[in-house]
Amino acid sequence: MLTIAFLGFTFDVLGKLLIAWVTLRLHVKHFKTHHINKEDIQLDIWLSTVGIFLIILGYFFRLPSELQG
Repeated sequence: MLTIAFLGFTFDVLGKLLIAWVTLRLHVKHFKTHHINKEDIQLDIWLSTVGIFLIILGYFFRLPSELQG
């Protein structure tokens, strides 16, 4: 079950999620310290959240084929 391919797949998804989360945090911090149009930052936050959700969803869709692998 814990093959090299499965671990690589899992670490890849976790790395993408970490990068997305850090980027989202930086956007929020930047918005709080600078004067930026609120609608622009809300769109960035919404799209980042959707992206994180899609990475997680893709992980669970690919998980069965990675475990069979």
